[in-house]
Amino acid sequence: MTSDVKKQLKKIEQHINQGEFKKALKSIEKTLKIDNIKLEKKLTCLALKSEILTKMGDYQEVFSIAEMVIKESQDQDLVLPRLDVLIQQSEAYWRSGNFEKHLVTLHLGEQLLQKLDKLSKKAYAKRKAQLLFLKVGVPYVKGEYSLALEYCKQALSFAERSENQQLKAQITIILGDNFRLQMKFKNSDELYEKGLKIAESLGNKQVMAAAYYGLGVNQKNRRNLSKALEFHQKAVELNEEIDAKRDLPYIYNDLGSTYSALLELELSLEYYLKYLAFLGEEIVGVQVVFSNIGAIYHQMGKYNLAMKYNLKALKKCEEIGDKRRILPAVLYNLITLSIDKNEHQKAQQYLEQLRLINQIVESEKINIMYRFASGFVLKADTRMSDWSKAAAIFEEVLIEENLPPYWQVVALINHSAILLKELQISGELEILEEVKNKVNILVDIASKEQFHMLLAQAYWLFAQLALAELDIEKAKDYLMKAGFITEDKGLKKLAEDIAEEQQKLANQLSMWENLVKQKKPIVEALKHLSLENGITRITKDAVIEERDKKTGQMIEYRKLFVLKI
Repeated sequence: MTSDVKKQLKKIEQHINQGEFKKALKSIEKTLKIDNIKLEKKLTCLALKSEILTKMGDYQEVFSIAEMVIKESQDQDLVLPRLDVLIQQSEAYWRSGNFEKHLVTLHLGEQLLQKLDKLSKKAYAKRKAQLLFLKVGVPYVKGEYSLALEYCKQALSFAERSENQQLKAQITIILGDNFRLQMKFKNSDELYEKGLKIAESLGNKQVMAAAYYGLGVNQKNRRNLSKALEFHQKAVELNEEIDAKRDLPYIYNDLGSTYSALLELELSLEYYLKYLAFLGEEIVGVQVVFSNIGAIYHQMGKYNLAMKYNLKALKKCEEIGDKRRILPAVLYNLITLSIDKNEHQKAQQYLEQLRLINQIVESEKINIMYRFASGFVLKADTRMSDWSKAAAIFEEVLIEENLPPYWQVVALINHSAILLKELQISGELEILEEVKNKVNILVDIASKEQFHMLLAQAYWLFAQLALAELDIEKAKDYLMKAGFITEDKGLKKLAEDIAEEQQKLANQLSMWENLVKQKKPIVEALKHLSLENGITRITKDAVIEERDKKTGQMIEYRKLFVLKI
């Protein structure tokens, strides 16, 4: 009898290592039906069942099993099954986003392991690796990557001593995640490939899927979106083959991000909402999805829905103590969104929160977000003194070395918008020359970086500036250049808009010719133009097409007024 149970338990562990969860569950049910099975073996069986359910994402069932095993094991002082089920319970709490219970349960597990001095070296190493792996979770979510990396390295060392290949592969891949978050993609890829090789030798499809998912994220970070989609779809297929739903939502999140980068907003939203449908709104990492859904709605012009999801992201970040990973970008988006909704007081409040984080956390990325957000808030004010302060911020940023093209464009457009406001009021030729200088720089960047839509819109704005100077032929020439770009690059909607602008100029030609004959000053010409609308159009509609430096292939689309996470 004892021999039969031992064989069954060994078989169950083998199924788990190979990711054969349905077979393992059948074996567990069969084992639990053995007559007169000893309590220790029964609880061991249930602990293994909780491990399978954790891997499959059925956390409520894990909690139910854990409660029963803990009670019965305490009555008989059976420490090992109690430890094993605490490990699964702790992971289930972490993956459910209940960090407080996760940490309490983890601590209880660490205390129990100290009592098991008669465990074999391999059995001890396995539990120690599992507990250290669980310690990675909270620092990882909070953006404390150095601490997470240290725990991960320790966990891998014990996993290797345990000779449990499934655990070794799993932690190797998590280590790859940590290197990825520190932008060390080469190291990360090597670890994913290593974990994949181990998983393939076991035939463990869930761990294979985790490796493909990580490789896909790295490809997305390298802006190889087609390859990222290929890896992510492979990860989805592998998980679906074994009916393991635990990791699917995270893959959906990245599919949403990838489709967002391709400006396929409806498809992107579909995958983000799939994530929420699977996991609900209390799961670990949900603040990323909330923020990205908010960004999608912002791009669609659905400001109330954008605000709703960004506020959910804000609340979640504050609950878990995330000050550097997600919260700064959430606050940045809330600031731009509040400005778009003409809620300037709220924008000021969010800016103050971002200022405090910028003071506490040393981060170039956070600092640039704070400075730009400060400029946006000042620019949105009605006082010219604040416009000057905003202009100074954008001017200061533009002279910095190594400022990415995206931020250069954002600074140039916002500085130009301020100058155009002043031009509409004063009609000073000096300001007009300054605007032209800024737009010239914008054209240079757009040409160099192959930002085709932005280049066409910059030429359109140049046409408006030429009309302000009463240079009709130059205005026609700029509109022709803009139209040629849109036709050549297949920018149909923008091509239609520019054709409409050309027709408008043709219809108003006699009016402009009369202004030229009368030698009217710039102030008169400006009455017939809406220069601010031109710059607003660029801000809202322009898309940055990021391209591969070597091949020129388009790798991502980015909007100018919202940050994706």
